[in-house]
Amino acid sequence: AREMWVYRSASGGRLCRTILTISPSADCIRVRRDGLSANPFRVLLSVARTDATGDNMSDQVLKVPRSLRRGGRLEESERSVRDTLKIIALVCRNLGIDNLAESRILDMGCGYRMAKSIIERDIPIKEYVGLDVFRDMIEFLREEVNDPRFSFHSLDIHNEMYNPQGKPLAELGALPISKESFDIIWLCSVFTHLAPHDYSEMSKLLRPYVRPGGRLVFSLFVNEVTPSGLGFIS
Repeated sequence: AREMWVYRSASGGRLCRTILTISPSADCIRVRRDGLSANPFRVLLSVARTDATGDNMSDQVLKVPRSLRRGGRLEESERSVRDTLKIIALVCRNLGIDNLAESRILDMGCGYRMAKSIIERDIPIKEYVGLDVFRDMIEFLREEVNDPRFSFHSLDIHNEMYNPQGKPLAELGALPISKESFDIIWLCSVFTHLAPHDYSEMSKLLRPYVRPGGRLVFSLFVNEVTPSGLGFIS
């Protein structure tokens, strides 16, 4: 377990010590105040484990121009990093790995957030390959990221906003990368933005690039109320 001591002021200028003990699975915190034990409570939001997401701040900063940002948080760059760290910790926990240090990741529809988070928080990773239809952003990442573990490729696939003249997904014969070389293929909300008939096309396109025993990780909006009670997002 990981232990953290927090000191706070109390009446009469006295210092009271609060001890937080975080379980190894990072899903339970036990609190003791002034030597008195309290019942543990479950963490409702995912707690990012230090070994998965790195507790370090790198001296590198990837400043992405506003014109290349996308999504609903254009002005909240740091919040996007924090959210990405939570996702990385969640994926590591579900895949049963401590971190990404031995993982080769193919990030389809990469955007910039994953690369920014890994670089700025000094997250261990073996290899990261980012693919996206947004050519200007890929060119920016190629110019700004000087790390041999990272590579970026633009894809000429149709996207109404970022590549309206691109080819239909079904016409893309192959990717500019080696086959059977990735431990994790990652799609963050990519299926959300695909036409339904392209779901299977995307799966068929990516299948040759995962190594035996590798995993596909994806997120998407679910347009129905889910059993978890989280409404339209789960």
